[in-house]
Amino acid sequence: MGWYRFSTLINERSPLPLFVLQEPIINGGMIKQRGVVLIGHKIVDDVFERYGNNFKKYWFIVSTCQSSTYGQSVHADLHLFADKDLNKDYLSSPAKKIPFMNMSGGLFVDPEMFFPENERKIYDVMYIAKWFKTKRIKLFVDAINLLSDVNGALLTFGVVTEKNQDESYNYSVEIKNYIKKTNAKIKLIAAPEGEHKNPDGSFVPGGFTKEEMRGFINQAKSTVLLADINEAFNRSICESLCCDVPVIVTKDTLGGIPHLIDSTMGEQAEPDPKDIAQMIKKVIDNQNLYSPRESFLKNYGNNNSNQKLKRKIEEIAKKQENPIKIEEDSKYYGDPWTKHIYSILDKYNYSE
Repeated sequence: MGWYRFSTLINERSPLPLFVLQEPIINGGMIKQRGVVLIGHKIVDDVFERYGNNFKKYWFIVSTCQSSTYGQSVHADLHLFADKDLNKDYLSSPAKKIPFMNMSGGLFVDPEMFFPENERKIYDVMYIAKWFKTKRIKLFVDAINLLSDVNGALLTFGVVTEKNQDESYNYSVEIKNYIKKTNAKIKLIAAPEGEHKNPDGSFVPGGFTKEEMRGFINQAKSTVLLADINEAFNRSICESLCCDVPVIVTKDTLGGIPHLIDSTMGEQAEPDPKDIAQMIKKVIDNQNLYSPRESFLKNYGNNNSNQKLKRKIEEIAKKQENPIKIEEDSKYYGDPWTKHIYSILDKYNYSE
């Protein structure tokens, strides 16, 4: 399986905690070329504690960071940040000498998996979100209530039941009661419990498969994202763009989203129900003004994003002792559970 596919194995449609993109090339016990490993920011230091500093002789380490407040490990060869507005914090961190680039999981959406279908448009606007307060779902409800001729849908995933009464469960009850109280024209589509398998073999616990997600997105004329914190470039927004469905996002959402969404992909709104409602109405009444899939694929999608990442890795590696040339057909390994990846990394003797 080639490099360009590395981000398509996902757990709950989010990047896996760790990928082996390419294994080291070793001849006669000598390392001819380091491998490339993509590690979630939370476990970079754990990996080094487990294997020791010689780990870096075998692997080029790419650390994925939701924002510059995370993943400031001096062990990484390259940091990936979702939001360029946060680079200034990183530049004052202990890891400031380590190269970085702005790239996030959503940019690697596979356009061969998410594409337009001839589905009947059932909903004018859809919000795809977990039950987190940071998603500001009430803003969506209030905006829909200002639009008498617009019907919406709230698609939620992640297991939320009375058995696990946490903050997410309490928020789900609050929003459901709010929708009922305000008589909002919103259809609630909740993911089934249990584990579901994608065509590529990855599992989705308490969620929808990629095919199901594609089907739902194609039933909407538009989708929204109204989050109030760093989103690390929301995957559902990019999936919508690939399905040629325009989006409405809030201007204050961190995570690279305002930098991406231009007038060909959708609209940006103030975090205010009236402005959100106005932009929803504009998008659904002027569908021919937007070309989201075409615009997204010109610069993003898994192929373009992987090429950019490959070039950056090879550029950095040229300045190091052991250059890296990433082949198109290089193998990679990914699994929703880190222990599987460790079984691969455990094959090497890092004490040498």
